[in-house]
Amino acid sequence: MAQALRRLTRVFPAQAGAGGPQMDRRNMVLAGGGELSERDPFILMDEEWMQKPQGFPPHPHAGFEAITYVLQGEVEHWNSRGDHAVARAGDTQWMIAGRGIVHSETPHGNGSVHLLQLWVNLPSANKRLPPRYQHLPARTLPRWHEAGVWGRVIAGSLRGLRSPMPNTWPIVMADVRLERGATFREALPAGYNTYIYVLSGSGTLGIDGTAFRSGEVVNFTSSDDQCSECIEFLAAEAAQFVLWAGPPIREPIVSKDGFVMNTVAEIERARRDYDAGQFDPAAKL
Repeated sequence: MAQALRRLTRVFPAQAGAGGPQMDRRNMVLAGGGELSERDPFILMDEEWMQKPQGFPPHPHAGFEAITYVLQGEVEHWNSRGDHAVARAGDTQWMIAGRGIVHSETPHGNGSVHLLQLWVNLPSANKRLPPRYQHLPARTLPRWHEAGVWGRVIAGSLRGLRSPMPNTWPIVMADVRLERGATFREALPAGYNTYIYVLSGSGTLGIDGTAFRSGEVVNFTSSDDQCSECIEFLAAEAAQFVLWAGPPIREPIVSKDGFVMNTVAEIERARRDYDAGQFDPAAKL
């Protein structure tokens, strides 16, 4: 079956957030506004800038997966399983919060940190899995370079390349950079909820030829038939974007205080478990 270009559902700006004790500034790329069901299977995407002594001291999570992609600087991670790593530019950290984990993320060294963090929901059957963590250095993530397009596969499969990230829910995530005038065209499975966040540059997207620029988020619609459909990104100037896509879970979603569950009662249970010390012991925190 011939591949068709996807139409854009909407283009919207990332919401600038205030700085504070935890970070210099923040762009809420996929958070606030709209229903969580519209973003399914994604909960949020954040872009953050921080430096010492900022960062996130020990705090709990449960019920989802988190992917942290470092664009600049170094981030130190500790968690209650005893895992410890320093992620540098191009590195990725993957964490499944599952039934409960405590972790911290703070700048390492003297430079400024710039990162992206994506939260991916888990189906109800997986929300109480044992927590896990994996640090993926940049050298372990597959890359391609062709016709003015450079890319790194952060999660899932793209361009015939597969990331070593052991995602529980099948998503795709990639960092893509284009020279001026270059085109990125890629088929993604039908039914995937697909987003692009433009970090720099400008150009046009999709069958509609919609103009985009740095700081905007693009959401693509997709049919639910069995064909794969293409997204197309034409760079009017040198550009960089992050793409993420995945099939909806189509279950109720409730997110509060770092917990992502199906019901308010499950959120309250997670809070009780944490308060009772039933998350993994907070070793080394």
